[in-house]
Amino acid sequence: MFYNKKWLFLIILYAMSMALYYFIDKQLILTGFMSGVLIGSIIIFALIAITCFLIALIVSIIARVSYIAGCGLFKVSPKEMLAKTFWTIFTVLSYAAVFIVFLKMIEY
Repeated sequence: MFYNKKWLFLIILYAMSMALYYFIDKQLILTGFMSGVLIGSIIIFALIAITCFLIALIVSIIARVSYIAGCGLFKVSPKEMLAKTFWTIFTVLSYAAVFIVFLKMIEY
């Protein structure tokens, strides 16, 4: 999941965004929207990354609060939360978002 090389994950996500731009541009070619490959793929990459970042942040905060509340409820001392939880959620959501957009764009 690219724990040590986060930049590699971001490069792969950008490459996926470029592939998505190809399919999105085929559907929007008549409107003239997002006419540049570089600008269009950066816009798609930014939208996917920002959306998945915010969702992962919310989910990891909810998970952390639920874990602390559960430990308090059962009177168990909470252990240190895994630092990789947020990054794992972000990675999975990013791949899922790319897959969902890809499936939506290839519908005929």
